[in-house]
Amino acid sequence: MMTLCSTIEKRTSTASAGSQSEPDIPASNRFPESVLYAHQASVMLERFRRTYGLKTNVSHIFHAEAMSCFILLPQLKTCQETETTDSGIDIKSAFEESFRCLLGTGTQVMLGRGVVRMVIQTSKLLGIQLPASVLRVLEVVAETAWRQADVFEIRSSYPNHALATDAEALDSARMEELLNKWEAAEL
Repeated sequence: MMTLCSTIEKRTSTASAGSQSEPDIPASNRFPESVLYAHQASVMLERFRRTYGLKTNVSHIFHAEAMSCFILLPQLKTCQETETTDSGIDIKSAFEESFRCLLGTGTQVMLGRGVVRMVIQTSKLLGIQLPASVLRVLEVVAETAWRQADVFEIRSSYPNHALATDAEALDSARMEELLNKWEAAEL
């Protein structure tokens, strides 16, 4: 649902960019649906982590970890002043949990490691300050989180939904190309 809503929201924003009227969003529903689903995913990921730990990786939760991070990352920038919003969603905590689980996957699975790298580099490109707790966790697992040689082992077109401004831009925001470009530029 996160991926579906995110894609629909990008298409809708592209289509409505040419029109002058803004869509009516009720005050109680301040966030797009994709953010609400990403928050729900972070709650489920936390339950899974508390029950099974970070060393247990199940392939079908990887996408939830990655999409939750990509959807919540841009929201960090807009929500840095307030911890909890009117709707009761704590973007920072939701991102921290999703990222923690993604990093756990990344210590064991190369694709997870690549997505962790994309999230970190995307935050730098977008000027988004990652929470201090995320930076501390990255320091602890720095050697297993990313090695320069990893870029040669990844063959994936996993998209970076945080960088894609519309549905068509997803084609230019693919993991393998981005990681190669960033490593070449030593970002």
